[in-house]
Amino acid sequence: MIVINRFLRQLINIKSASSNYNQLCYKNVRCVSTVKDLQSKDFRKRTETFSINAEQNIDADTFGTLTENTEINYKLDRLPPEDDDKIEYDKDEQHKRLHISEYHKIIQELIKQHKIADAIDILETRMLKNEKAKPDYYVYNLLIGTCGKVGYVQKAFHLFNQMKKSGIKTTPATYTCLFNACANSPYKDDALKRAKKLHNLMSLKSIEPNIYIYHAMIKAFGRTGDLLTAFSLVDEMLTKKYKLKDETFNFLLQACITDKEAGFRHALLVWRKMILKRVRPSLYTYNLLLKCTRECSLGDEFETRKVIGQIIDDPHLLTTESKLEELNTSEKDIPNTLLCNDNENNLALIEENRPNLLDVKPYFGNIVGISEIKSPEERLILLGGCSGFLKNMKINKIKPDIKTFTQLLEVIPSTLSAEKIVPRRPTSVHATWAWPCSSTLVYPITIPNSR
Repeated sequence: MIVINRFLRQLINIKSASSNYNQLCYKNVRCVSTVKDLQSKDFRKRTETFSINAEQNIDADTFGTLTENTEINYKLDRLPPEDDDKIEYDKDEQHKRLHISEYHKIIQELIKQHKIADAIDILETRMLKNEKAKPDYYVYNLLIGTCGKVGYVQKAFHLFNQMKKSGIKTTPATYTCLFNACANSPYKDDALKRAKKLHNLMSLKSIEPNIYIYHAMIKAFGRTGDLLTAFSLVDEMLTKKYKLKDETFNFLLQACITDKEAGFRHALLVWRKMILKRVRPSLYTYNLLLKCTRECSLGDEFETRKVIGQIIDDPHLLTTESKLEELNTSEKDIPNTLLCNDNENNLALIEENRPNLLDVKPYFGNIVGISEIKSPEERLILLGGCSGFLKNMKINKIKPDIKTFTQLLEVIPSTLSAEKIVPRRPTSVHATWAWPCSSTLVYPITIPNSR
């Protein structure tokens, strides 16, 4: 009995275990079926785009079916081309970004051809808008300098502001070009305001100007009529121990020309300062001095006496009436012109008593009064006359050019005897100018024959 009970218990345990096992197997089978279903669906989705070839019996030795249609392909190849056959690329793909040096060459070539608008368009349209290329400081300096040469001061400062907004660092050449733009601008009032703002900006940023910036500033302030600032810049150069050159004094003479009332008086001081600094004048210096003689006056009589007294080291010049009377009596018979006389004695007397403020040791001669010096020919007498002016050029080893003689013709008196001073017209291409008043003043100059 006991044995039978044990057997029944074991049988019941076996059935319960088998039922549990069946349940586990059923669950596993369901999981596997769901995974297979998912895999089959994914596979179906991935293979939807592919077409299965229904033909199973294909020869293994053949590759493709194009060889069966050779005649059709030959006829298609012989058809004329159509417009649709050409592949059109996008315009943006055609504008490939170049190297920055290539942009430099393009802009330089346009500047050589005097196509300033096209050169600016390369920067503003092609580089910045179309090709999104970042320019450097050299591109801006090229364009600002070109605008400065022709006097486009507004466009030059527009490029300068654009340069600052782009975060491009400015160089000393940038400021030199901007001041040159102010100097060459036809609108002097606007150019003077811009030059002052730029000068203040440099002082606020503690930018130390070099000699080229100083020359550009002197030229800008001088040509726009601010002589006081131009002369103060030269004093600033001396305090900073910059060496003055002939270019420095040339720019000061340009500033003197802008003052039509007293420019000649300022020019005499500039010339004396140049001699004291032992700077050798150039041909351009002499031409500027002649232009100042022709266009500018001496100004106030009292200031003129004071300046000439400083030049000849005589502070009491022309202050006593007795001296004036003595000069009047001694110069009654001597004409106060630089004309050449046929009488050699009178000519020698005139040349001996003629003033010359251009020499290293200037002398005033027998001038009666400064108030009577108003015409260009009278101002030329203070420079030694025509012969004294050319003699000073010969001392400094400077050969006059056509411009020098042209300006001399405009400042000598309009008389027949004065025209004899003008050099004779050369007959050959390589000829010399011969001066009747002085046999030593002969300069070889190449003059083309006029037709």
